[in-house]
Amino acid sequence: MAGKIKVGKGTRFRSPIADGNPMFVVTRARGRGVWEAVVVANEPDFAGTVKVFTDREIAATLAMEAFWEQNADDGASFYAGLAVGAVVHYHDGFNQWVRCEVVVGPTVHDAKPHKCLKPIALVGAWRPYTLPRRCADGTVDLGYHAKTIAEGRLFEPNYTNIYESGEVRDVGLKDPRGLPAIDLTPPPVGDFVKAALWKAVQGAQAALGGPTTDDPRAKLEAALGIIQATLAAAGGSP
Repeated sequence: MAGKIKVGKGTRFRSPIADGNPMFVVTRARGRGVWEAVVVANEPDFAGTVKVFTDREIAATLAMEAFWEQNADDGASFYAGLAVGAVVHYHDGFNQWVRCEVVVGPTVHDAKPHKCLKPIALVGAWRPYTLPRRCADGTVDLGYHAKTIAEGRLFEPNYTNIYESGEVRDVGLKDPRGLPAIDLTPPPVGDFVKAALWKAVQGAQAALGGPTTDDPRAKLEAALGIIQATLAAAGGSP
């Protein structure tokens, strides 16, 4: 695609400088296939900066910009065509799918209410470590995606990662639409006594942590109090 783009005086494109991505305009040729460009005046942090680029570099940049613009347009069209209440499936990779309901609301990327997705279930081949689990101290680690379901966190993924768009191209994918939802109920506590002991370990570690400017005796006494109380409750030696 880059080869079809004509570069010449007046061509505008973006190119990174430090932590910015200012707009350049080609001002003159510097030889065969080489161009001088300057950052435009309305880019206050870099205005007037002059750099030299090859026509291949400029054309590649413009081709990439065109690709992302087209991708954004296609994504907007896809979301516009979704009916509120419809169910679609977001592909997180390796046949791991998030079943979602189409809703209208804000997301972290756009506070204005718009069509987006609400995760409602996980289906497919999710790895055990990504699902809710019970920690040694009895607390629950939901895992990222189960937590988004519990919180009703809205999002708007790229349409090419949604099965119903027809654009998901990974090899060996299964149709997620008929797959059963995974039970996200956390496992029960296996050993309440051991869980309490692990909580005490964490509490003692927290009591012993912190700045070295604190009173060390107070830290030791606080940790000892936690240890003694826990062992007494567990039937051990205080």
